[in-house]
Amino acid sequence: MSAPEFEDYYYGLPGRPKLLARSNTSPWTLPQINGKAVRKSSWPIGRHPIENKLEEGLRSDIMDILSTMNPKKWISVDCLRLGYNREMVSKNPVVILITVEEDQVSPDEARRIVGLIHQQCTLVKLQDVEVEIMEGRRREEVEIMEGRGCRRRGSRETEY
Repeated sequence: MSAPEFEDYYYGLPGRPKLLARSNTSPWTLPQINGKAVRKSSWPIGRHPIENKLEEGLRSDIMDILSTMNPKKWISVDCLRLGYNREMVSKNPVVILITVEEDQVSPDEARRIVGLIHQQCTLVKLQDVEVEIMEGRRREEVEIMEGRGCRRRGSRETEY
């Protein structure tokens, strides 16, 4: 993976996450329009067979695979659409996106996990689903109730 891909693959998403591994083997370059980089966006999946497959056991299979991660530093698993097509959201790929703690999981380990999950998706006939692992930081919003019912919003040290 090239340095620009590692740094810019998720350009546009909050927190500036970094790509560690992806199942799509097509070469990637940051899309541009009129010389300006296009921001990647995320959307809910909408109608897609992955919904049923997750209920039929794929979710458990993913968790079993993640339990083999060394070190076990994953933060979240999300199923969503990621891409650049704002006019036809359903044309963006469905992605199983795993977020891991920043600087904790090697690219080799990330590729291994991506490969196993992608293989599982293929076994359940979800060839169009992509799998990606990105680095992130955990962010926990907290609301503190202060005197007279006032609220103060804050966040803890980590974010993603």
